[in-house]
Amino acid sequence: MDPLPEPEVLDFDGPLGAYEEAFGRRRIAAAMDERGRVTLVRPHAIVIDVPEGTQRALDKARKAIDADDEVVLMPETGAKPAGRMLAARIDGYDAKVDGKWRTGDLQGLLKKFNAQGFHARPTHVYSSGIMGTPGVIGSPGVIGSPGVIGSPGVIGSPDLLSNSARPARRPELGEPLRIRGRERPNVLVLDTGLHTAKGKPEHADLVDCAVVHQPWLDPSTPGAWDDEDEPDDDHRGQLDHQGGHGTFITGIIRQLCPDARVHHAGVLSSFGDGDDVSVIAAIQRADGWDVPIDIAVMSFGAYSIGDRPPPMTATINRLLPDALVVASAGNNASRRPFFPAALPDVVAVGGLDSAGRAPFSNYGPWVDACAPAVDVVSTFFTDFGAFHGWAAWSGTSFAAPKVAGVIAREMYLKGISAKQAWARLKNYQRFHFPDLGQVFNF
Repeated sequence: MDPLPEPEVLDFDGPLGAYEEAFGRRRIAAAMDERGRVTLVRPHAIVIDVPEGTQRALDKARKAIDADDEVVLMPETGAKPAGRMLAARIDGYDAKVDGKWRTGDLQGLLKKFNAQGFHARPTHVYSSGIMGTPGVIGSPGVIGSPGVIGSPGVIGSPDLLSNSARPARRPELGEPLRIRGRERPNVLVLDTGLHTAKGKPEHADLVDCAVVHQPWLDPSTPGAWDDEDEPDDDHRGQLDHQGGHGTFITGIIRQLCPDARVHHAGVLSSFGDGDDVSVIAAIQRADGWDVPIDIAVMSFGAYSIGDRPPPMTATINRLLPDALVVASAGNNASRRPFFPAALPDVVAVGGLDSAGRAPFSNYGPWVDACAPAVDVVSTFFTDFGAFHGWAAWSGTSFAAPKVAGVIAREMYLKGISAKQAWARLKNYQRFHFPDLGQVFNF
Protein backbone atom coordinates (compact mmCIF):
# COMPACT_ATOMS: atom_id res chain seq x y z
CA MET A 1 0.00 0.00 0.00
CA ASP A 2 1.39 3.42 -0.93
CA PRO A 3 1.91 5.78 2.01
CA LEU A 4 -0.50 8.63 2.41
CA PRO A 5 0.71 11.83 0.73
CA GLU A 6 2.38 14.32 3.01
CA PRO A 7 0.07 17.12 4.20
CA GLU A 8 0.70 20.49 2.60
CA VAL A 9 2.70 23.01 4.63
CA LEU A 10 1.12 26.46 4.82
CA ASP A 11 1.98 29.70 6.59
CA PHE A 12 0.16 30.52 9.81
CA ASP A 13 -0.78 34.19 9.38
CA GLY A 14 -2.32 34.83 12.78
CA PRO A 15 -0.73 37.05 15.43
CA LEU A 16 2.10 35.60 17.54
CA GLY A 17 2.08 38.13 20.36
CA ALA A 18 5.11 37.85 22.63
CA TYR A 19 6.36 34.88 20.61
CA GLU A 20 7.08 36.90 17.46
CA GLU A 21 10.45 38.31 18.54
CA ALA A 22 11.60 35.00 20.01
CA PHE A 23 10.59 33.04 16.90
CA GLY A 24 12.37 35.54 14.68
CA ARG A 25 15.54 35.35 16.75
CA ARG A 26 15.52 31.55 16.95
CA ARG A 27 14.69 30.96 13.26
CA ILE A 28 11.29 29.37 13.90
CA ALA A 29 8.37 29.56 11.47
CA ALA A 30 4.77 29.02 12.51
CA ALA A 31 3.22 26.72 9.90
CA MET A 32 -0.03 24.84 9.60
CA ASP A 33 -1.53 22.05 7.53
CA GLU A 34 -4.67 22.25 5.38
CA ARG A 35 -6.83 21.57 8.45
CA GLY A 36 -5.37 24.56 10.27
CA ARG A 37 -3.35 22.55 12.81
CA VAL A 38 -0.35 24.66 13.80
CA THR A 39 3.21 23.33 13.91
CA LEU A 40 6.59 25.00 14.40
CA VAL A 41 9.26 24.28 11.77
CA ARG A 42 12.62 25.52 10.56
CA PRO A 43 11.88 27.67 7.47
CA HIS A 44 15.03 26.58 5.61
CA ALA A 45 15.57 22.90 6.38
CA ILE A 46 14.14 19.46 5.61
CA VAL A 47 14.84 15.87 6.64
CA ILE A 48 14.92 13.28 3.85
CA ASP A 49 13.88 9.72 4.60
CA VAL A 50 15.50 7.51 1.95
CA PRO A 51 13.02 4.63 1.54
CA GLU A 52 15.45 1.88 0.55
CA GLY A 53 17.93 2.75 3.28
CA THR A 54 20.83 1.43 1.17
CA GLN A 55 24.17 3.13 0.64
CA ARG A 56 23.34 3.52 -3.04
CA ALA A 57 20.08 5.27 -2.21
CA LEU A 58 21.80 7.51 0.32
CA ASP A 59 24.45 8.44 -2.25
CA LYS A 60 21.69 9.27 -4.74
CA ALA A 61 20.05 11.58 -2.21
CA ARG A 62 23.38 13.26 -1.45
CA LYS A 63 23.96 13.82 -5.16
CA ALA A 64 20.52 15.39 -5.52
CA ILE A 65 21.30 17.74 -2.64
CA ASP A 66 24.76 18.66 -3.92
CA ALA A 67 23.42 19.31 -7.43
CA ASP A 68 21.71 22.45 -6.18
CA ASP A 69 24.12 25.27 -5.33
CA GLU A 70 21.68 26.73 -2.79
CA VAL A 71 21.13 23.51 -0.87
CA VAL A 72 23.78 21.82 1.29
CA LEU A 73 23.98 18.63 3.32
CA MET A 74 23.77 19.51 6.98
CA PRO A 75 27.08 18.57 8.65
CA GLU A 76 25.41 17.29 11.83
CA THR A 77 24.17 14.20 10.02
CA GLY A 78 26.46 14.11 6.99
CA ALA A 79 29.26 11.96 8.34
CA LYS A 80 27.12 9.10 9.60
CA PRO A 81 23.51 9.07 8.42
CA ALA A 82 21.09 8.10 11.17
CA GLY A 83 19.74 4.97 9.56
CA ARG A 84 18.27 6.29 6.35
CA MET A 85 17.96 9.94 7.29
CA LEU A 86 19.65 12.87 5.60
CA ALA A 87 19.10 16.54 6.29
CA ALA A 88 19.37 19.46 3.89
CA ARG A 89 19.08 23.21 4.31
CA ILE A 90 19.14 26.30 2.12
CA ASP A 91 22.61 27.77 2.46
CA GLY A 92 22.80 31.35 3.71
CA TYR A 93 19.03 31.53 4.16
CA ASP A 94 17.94 34.88 5.57
CA ALA A 95 14.47 35.86 4.40
CA LYS A 96 11.80 37.23 6.74
CA VAL A 97 8.56 39.00 5.87
CA ASP A 98 7.35 41.59 8.37
CA GLY A 99 9.55 40.09 11.06
CA LYS A 100 8.30 36.52 10.53
CA TRP A 101 9.95 33.54 8.91
CA ARG A 102 7.85 32.20 6.03
CA THR A 103 7.54 28.67 4.64
CA GLY A 104 7.55 29.37 0.88
CA ASP A 105 11.13 28.18 0.32
CA LEU A 106 10.52 25.23 2.62
CA GLN A 107 7.55 24.21 0.48
CA GLY A 108 9.79 24.42 -2.59
CA LEU A 109 12.39 22.13 -1.01
CA LEU A 110 9.76 19.58 -0.05
CA LYS A 111 8.22 19.51 -3.53
CA LYS A 112 11.62 19.20 -5.21
CA PHE A 113 12.77 16.14 -3.29
CA ASN A 114 9.40 14.44 -3.09
CA ALA A 115 9.12 14.77 -6.89
CA GLN A 116 12.41 12.84 -7.17
CA GLY A 117 11.01 9.93 -5.18
CA PHE A 118 12.41 10.81 -1.77
CA HIS A 119 10.32 11.14 1.38
CA ALA A 120 11.05 14.72 2.45
CA ARG A 121 9.62 16.12 5.68
CA PRO A 122 9.77 19.50 7.41
CA THR A 123 12.25 19.89 10.26
CA HIS A 124 9.98 20.19 13.29
CA VAL A 125 10.99 22.45 16.15
CA TYR A 126 10.88 20.93 19.64
CA SER A 127 10.60 22.83 22.88
CA SER A 128 10.94 22.11 26.57
CA GLY A 129 8.77 25.01 27.69
CA ILE A 130 5.83 27.14 26.56
CA MET A 131 8.00 28.96 24.02
CA GLY A 132 7.73 26.99 20.83
CA THR A 133 4.71 24.93 21.84
CA PRO A 134 2.03 25.86 19.32
CA GLY A 135 -0.93 24.38 21.11
CA VAL A 136 -1.73 27.91 22.21
CA ILE A 137 -1.00 29.60 18.89
CA GLY A 138 -4.19 29.98 16.96
CA SER A 139 -6.34 29.04 19.91
CA PRO A 140 -9.31 31.44 20.24
CA GLY A 141 -8.79 31.47 23.97
CA VAL A 142 -5.15 32.47 23.86
CA ILE A 143 -3.04 33.92 21.05
CA GLY A 144 -5.32 35.61 18.59
CA SER A 145 -7.78 36.68 21.26
CA PRO A 146 -7.80 40.48 21.79
CA GLY A 147 -8.81 39.93 25.39
CA VAL A 148 -5.69 37.93 26.18
CA ILE A 149 -2.82 39.51 24.29
CA GLY A 150 -1.15 41.98 26.59
CA SER A 151 -2.91 40.69 29.69
CA PRO A 152 -0.64 40.54 32.76
CA GLY A 153 0.93 37.13 33.19
CA VAL A 154 -0.31 35.80 29.85
CA ILE A 155 0.52 36.50 26.20
CA GLY A 156 2.30 39.80 25.85
CA SER A 157 3.69 39.68 29.36
CA PRO A 158 7.50 39.89 29.59
CA ASP A 159 7.36 37.07 32.13
CA LEU A 160 6.00 34.63 29.55
CA LEU A 161 9.37 34.00 27.93
CA SER A 162 11.50 34.27 31.07
CA ASN A 163 12.75 31.37 33.17
CA SER A 164 10.15 30.41 35.78
CA ALA A 165 12.47 28.44 38.11
CA ARG A 166 12.70 29.78 41.67
CA PRO A 167 15.41 29.23 44.30
CA ALA A 168 14.70 26.38 46.72
CA ARG A 169 16.32 24.56 49.64
CA ARG A 170 18.14 21.25 49.37
CA PRO A 171 15.88 18.29 50.21
CA GLU A 172 16.95 15.15 52.01
CA LEU A 173 18.66 12.79 49.58
CA GLY A 174 18.84 9.01 49.75
CA GLU A 175 22.14 7.18 49.40
CA PRO A 176 22.97 4.73 46.60
CA LEU A 177 22.29 1.09 47.46
CA ARG A 178 25.28 -0.24 45.50
CA ILE A 179 23.86 -3.75 45.21
CA ARG A 180 26.72 -6.17 44.65
CA GLY A 181 26.75 -7.77 41.23
CA ARG A 182 23.94 -5.54 39.95
CA GLU A 183 24.48 -3.30 36.91
CA ARG A 184 23.57 0.35 37.43
CA PRO A 185 20.78 1.62 35.14
CA ASN A 186 21.97 3.86 32.30
CA VAL A 187 19.62 6.80 31.70
CA LEU A 188 20.11 9.05 28.67
CA VAL A 189 18.80 12.60 29.09
CA LEU A 190 18.25 14.38 25.78
CA ASP A 191 17.80 17.98 26.81
CA THR A 192 19.73 21.23 27.36
CA GLY A 193 22.75 19.31 28.64
CA LEU A 194 24.45 19.32 32.04
CA HIS A 195 26.20 22.19 33.80
CA THR A 196 29.84 21.25 34.33
CA ALA A 197 33.04 22.68 35.79
CA LYS A 198 36.54 21.43 34.92
CA GLY A 199 35.18 18.41 33.10
CA LYS A 200 32.93 17.23 35.93
CA PRO A 201 29.33 17.92 37.01
CA GLU A 202 29.36 21.28 38.77
CA HIS A 203 26.74 20.24 41.32
CA ALA A 204 28.28 18.19 44.15
CA ASP A 205 25.17 16.00 44.47
CA LEU A 206 25.46 14.92 40.82
CA VAL A 207 29.15 13.95 40.73
CA ASP A 208 28.50 10.27 41.51
CA CYS A 209 25.64 9.83 39.05
CA ALA A 210 26.12 12.14 36.06
CA VAL A 211 28.56 11.04 33.34
CA VAL A 212 30.46 13.64 31.27
CA HIS A 213 31.30 12.14 27.89
CA GLN A 214 34.12 13.30 25.65
CA PRO A 215 34.09 15.16 23.42
CA TRP A 216 31.78 17.50 25.34
CA LEU A 217 30.09 19.75 22.80
CA ASP A 218 30.23 23.42 23.81
CA PRO A 219 29.87 25.66 20.72
CA SER A 220 30.55 29.35 21.19
CA THR A 221 27.50 30.47 19.18
CA PRO A 222 24.78 31.74 21.55
CA GLY A 223 21.63 29.66 21.26
CA ALA A 224 23.32 26.65 19.66
CA TRP A 225 22.45 23.23 20.99
CA ASP A 226 25.32 21.56 22.83
CA ASP A 227 26.06 19.40 25.88
CA GLU A 228 26.76 22.25 28.29
CA ASP A 229 23.79 23.59 30.25
CA GLU A 230 24.33 27.38 30.26
CA PRO A 231 22.60 29.84 32.57
CA ASP A 232 23.18 32.91 30.38
CA ASP A 233 24.36 31.84 26.94
CA ASP A 234 23.91 35.26 25.31
CA HIS A 235 25.46 37.19 28.23
CA ARG A 236 22.42 39.41 28.83
CA GLY A 237 22.80 39.17 32.59
CA GLN A 238 19.63 37.12 33.08
CA LEU A 239 18.76 33.45 33.24
CA ASP A 240 17.98 32.00 29.81
CA HIS A 241 14.42 30.81 29.19
CA GLN A 242 15.24 27.11 29.73
CA GLY A 243 18.72 27.38 31.23
CA GLY A 244 19.26 24.64 33.83
CA HIS A 245 16.54 22.37 32.41
CA GLY A 246 18.80 19.35 31.83
CA THR A 247 20.63 19.78 35.14
CA PHE A 248 17.25 19.96 36.93
CA ILE A 249 16.07 16.73 35.28
CA THR A 250 19.27 14.93 36.31
CA GLY A 251 18.61 15.78 39.95
CA ILE A 252 15.10 14.35 39.78
CA ILE A 253 16.44 11.03 38.52
CA ARG A 254 19.17 11.06 41.18
CA GLN A 255 16.59 11.59 43.96
CA LEU A 256 14.45 8.63 42.87
CA CYS A 257 17.24 6.28 41.78
CA PRO A 258 20.59 7.28 43.32
CA ASP A 259 22.26 4.29 41.66
CA ALA A 260 21.40 5.42 38.12
CA ARG A 261 24.14 6.63 35.78
CA VAL A 262 22.84 9.67 33.88
CA HIS A 263 24.27 10.49 30.45
CA HIS A 264 23.65 13.72 28.56
CA ALA A 265 23.42 14.60 24.88
CA GLY A 266 22.30 18.13 24.12
CA VAL A 267 19.33 18.57 21.79
CA LEU A 268 17.96 21.92 23.02
CA SER A 269 19.48 25.36 23.31
CA SER A 270 19.30 27.16 26.66
CA PHE A 271 16.35 29.04 25.14
CA GLY A 272 14.49 25.72 24.96
CA ASP A 273 14.37 24.97 21.23
CA GLY A 274 15.77 22.09 19.19
CA ASP A 275 14.65 20.24 16.08
CA ASP A 276 14.65 16.91 14.27
CA VAL A 277 18.27 17.38 13.25
CA SER A 278 19.51 18.08 16.78
CA VAL A 279 17.64 15.05 18.15
CA ILE A 280 18.86 12.76 15.37
CA ALA A 281 22.47 13.93 15.77
CA ALA A 282 22.40 13.54 19.57
CA ILE A 283 21.04 9.99 19.41
CA GLN A 284 23.75 9.17 16.85
CA ARG A 285 26.44 10.44 19.23
CA ALA A 286 24.99 8.51 22.14
CA ASP A 287 24.99 5.38 19.98
CA GLY A 288 28.75 5.85 19.54
CA TRP A 289 29.46 5.78 23.31
CA ASP A 290 29.06 2.00 23.43
CA VAL A 291 26.89 2.35 26.54
CA PRO A 292 23.76 0.16 26.80
CA ILE A 293 21.09 2.83 27.31
CA ASP A 294 18.22 1.48 29.41
CA ILE A 295 15.98 4.56 29.57
CA ALA A 296 15.93 7.70 27.43
CA VAL A 297 14.24 10.79 28.86
CA MET A 298 12.89 13.34 26.39
CA SER A 299 11.32 16.26 28.27
CA PHE A 300 10.47 18.18 25.11
CA GLY A 301 8.09 17.83 22.23
CA ALA A 302 6.30 19.26 19.25
CA TYR A 303 3.11 19.03 17.24
CA SER A 304 3.74 17.68 13.77
CA ILE A 305 2.38 18.50 10.35
CA GLY A 306 -0.73 16.38 9.94
CA ASP A 307 -0.26 14.95 13.45
CA ARG A 308 2.01 12.28 11.96
CA PRO A 309 5.13 10.84 13.64
CA PRO A 310 8.01 13.27 12.96
CA PRO A 311 11.25 12.33 11.16
CA MET A 312 13.27 11.60 14.29
CA THR A 313 10.94 8.65 15.01
CA ALA A 314 12.94 6.37 12.68
CA THR A 315 16.17 7.23 14.52
CA ILE A 316 14.63 6.44 17.91
CA ASN A 317 13.47 3.07 16.61
CA ARG A 318 16.81 2.26 14.98
CA LEU A 319 19.35 3.48 17.53
CA LEU A 320 17.38 3.04 20.76
CA PRO A 321 15.64 -0.28 20.05
CA ASP A 322 16.19 -1.75 23.51
CA ALA A 323 15.71 1.43 25.52
CA LEU A 324 12.47 2.53 27.13
CA VAL A 325 11.73 6.09 26.01
CA VAL A 326 9.93 8.33 28.52
CA ALA A 327 8.70 11.72 27.28
CA SER A 328 6.76 14.67 28.65
CA ALA A 329 3.19 15.11 27.41
CA GLY A 330 3.49 18.89 27.00
CA ASN A 331 2.16 22.01 28.70
CA ASN A 332 -0.60 23.24 26.41
CA ALA A 333 -3.72 21.83 28.13
CA SER A 334 -4.49 20.08 24.85
CA ARG A 335 -5.57 16.61 23.69
CA ARG A 336 -3.70 16.96 20.42
CA PRO A 337 -0.94 14.30 20.07
CA PHE A 338 2.42 15.71 21.16
CA PHE A 339 5.57 14.03 19.86
CA PRO A 340 7.62 12.04 20.77
CA ALA A 341 5.31 11.37 23.75
CA ALA A 342 2.42 10.29 21.51
CA LEU A 343 4.44 7.58 19.73
CA PRO A 344 3.05 4.10 20.47
CA ASP A 345 6.15 2.68 22.22
CA VAL A 346 6.97 5.84 24.21
CA VAL A 347 5.80 6.32 27.81
CA ALA A 348 3.96 9.66 27.72
CA VAL A 349 3.85 11.46 31.08
CA GLY A 350 1.38 14.17 32.06
CA GLY A 351 1.39 16.43 35.10
CA LEU A 352 -0.59 16.55 38.35
CA ASP A 353 -1.15 19.23 40.95
CA SER A 354 -2.78 18.91 44.36
CA ALA A 355 -6.28 18.80 42.85
CA GLY A 356 -5.70 16.42 39.93
CA ARG A 357 -4.53 17.27 36.43
CA ALA A 358 -2.25 20.29 36.44
CA PRO A 359 -4.06 23.01 34.43
CA PHE A 360 -1.21 23.22 31.92
CA SER A 361 -0.79 19.49 31.31
CA ASN A 362 -1.70 17.91 27.99
CA TYR A 363 -3.94 14.88 28.27
CA GLY A 364 -5.69 12.22 26.21
CA PRO A 365 -5.75 8.50 25.45
CA TRP A 366 -2.12 8.65 24.30
CA VAL A 367 -0.89 9.66 27.80
CA ASP A 368 0.35 6.62 29.78
CA ALA A 369 1.30 7.98 33.20
CA CYS A 370 1.32 11.10 35.34
CA ALA A 371 3.20 12.49 38.30
CA PRO A 372 3.25 15.69 40.38
CA ALA A 373 4.52 18.50 38.16
CA VAL A 374 4.05 21.67 40.24
CA ASP A 375 6.82 23.13 42.41
CA VAL A 376 9.13 20.19 41.81
CA VAL A 377 12.47 20.69 43.62
CA SER A 378 15.75 19.60 42.04
CA THR A 379 19.36 20.46 41.25
CA PHE A 380 20.17 23.76 39.54
CA PHE A 381 23.00 26.22 39.02
CA THR A 382 25.13 26.62 42.14
CA ASP A 383 26.15 30.26 41.75
CA PHE A 384 23.90 32.31 39.52
CA GLY A 385 21.86 35.16 40.95
CA ALA A 386 19.84 33.93 43.91
CA PHE A 387 20.35 30.26 42.98
CA HIS A 388 22.64 28.15 45.13
CA GLY A 389 22.23 24.66 43.75
CA TRP A 390 18.52 23.99 44.08
CA ALA A 391 15.33 25.29 42.45
CA ALA A 392 11.58 24.73 42.28
CA TRP A 393 10.07 24.46 38.79
CA SER A 394 6.78 23.32 37.26
CA GLY A 395 5.90 21.48 34.06
CA THR A 396 5.37 18.04 32.56
CA SER A 397 9.11 18.20 31.76
CA PHE A 398 9.66 17.32 35.41
CA ALA A 399 6.95 14.69 35.72
CA ALA A 400 8.64 12.60 32.99
CA PRO A 401 11.96 12.08 34.84
CA LYS A 402 10.01 11.19 37.98
CA VAL A 403 8.44 8.26 36.15
CA ALA A 404 11.79 7.43 34.53
CA GLY A 405 13.47 7.47 37.94
CA VAL A 406 10.89 5.10 39.43
CA ILE A 407 11.33 2.73 36.47
CA ALA A 408 15.13 2.86 36.85
CA ARG A 409 14.82 2.08 40.57
CA GLU A 410 12.50 -0.87 39.89
CA MET A 411 14.82 -2.36 37.27
CA TYR A 412 17.81 -1.96 39.60
CA LEU A 413 16.07 -3.51 42.60
CA LYS A 414 14.65 -6.45 40.64
CA GLY A 415 17.56 -6.97 38.24
CA ILE A 416 15.29 -6.69 35.19
CA SER A 417 15.20 -4.58 32.02
CA ALA A 418 13.58 -1.15 31.86
CA LYS A 419 10.78 -2.47 29.66
CA GLN A 420 10.13 -5.30 32.12
CA ALA A 421 10.13 -2.79 34.98
CA TRP A 422 7.61 -0.59 33.17
CA ALA A 423 5.41 -3.63 32.48
CA ARG A 424 5.43 -4.45 36.21
CA LEU A 425 4.74 -0.90 37.32
CA LYS A 426 1.91 -0.19 34.90
CA ASN A 427 0.16 -3.42 35.88
CA TYR A 428 0.16 -2.71 39.62
CA GLN A 429 -3.21 -2.03 41.22
CA ARG A 430 -2.69 1.72 41.27
CA PHE A 431 -4.97 4.63 40.62
CA HIS A 432 -5.51 5.58 36.98
CA PHE A 433 -6.48 9.14 36.21
CA PRO A 434 -8.76 9.69 33.18
CA ASP A 435 -6.72 10.77 30.14
CA LEU A 436 -3.52 10.83 32.23
CA GLY A 437 -2.82 7.14 32.75
CA GLN A 438 -1.29 5.57 35.84
CA VAL A 439 -0.52 7.81 38.78
CA PHE A 440 3.04 7.90 40.15
CA ASN A 441 2.81 9.98 43.32
CA PHE A 442 6.47 10.90 43.86
